Amino acid sequence: MVNLKIKIPLVDKYDTDLRSHKPHCSVSNYKIEISLLDTDPINTIEGYKKAAELSVKNAKKLAVVEKYTATTDNEGIAAFPGLKPGACLVVAQPPTDSSFYYPKPQEMVVVIPTSGQNDKWNYDVLLIAKFEPHILPPVPNIPTNTPPSPPAPTFSPSSPSPAPGKLAEPLAMTGAAVLGLVMAASVLILGGFTLLILARRKKTEGK
Repeated sequence: MVNLKIKIPLVDKYDTDLRSHKPHCSVSNYKIEISLLDTDPINTIEGYKKAAELSVKNAKKLAVVEKYTATTDNEGIAAFPGLKPGACLVVAQPPTDSSFYYPKPQEMVVVIPTSGQNDKWNYDVLLIAKFEPHILPPVPNIPTNTPPSPPAPTFSPSSPSPAPGKLAEPLAMTGAAVLGLVMAASVLILGGFTLLILARRKKTEGK
């Protein structure tokens, strides 16, 4: 028969949980449950190897032959004397006291007895539990790049339409247009003088 002890390690009492900011309490009053699994006999090399490679996920799919429970003492130890050899699933539940933070141990599979020194079996087994790691929520990424400036609008200026009731301003005259107006005015003036001279001649001849 195998004497198995599960020990909950002591945590610094000044250490606090990063999520709840509660202080750690003692290692007592942890409930330890051990399930002896229905596996191939471990008294063969192949059977022991298969049991030793058994994961927690696959162990939970197997049938349970026997189940044992115990509570840790002030030193964090839960004792299970007189166990049958085989593969065992170990599950630890922390106390339900909400005033303190009790870290939860990881579930594990152990094959008892264990191999000892000088190729002898160890029937007095002490296992130190490991706690589940903290999983903190990820910090969202804050963008640091400045957004690009919007492109400048592209448009061609257009002449404003005159307001209703207002006359449009006259367009600027070019040099050719001004010269044409001057020549036209000269022709009109010259024609006027010619008509005036002819009229005077007719008037003189009539006397």
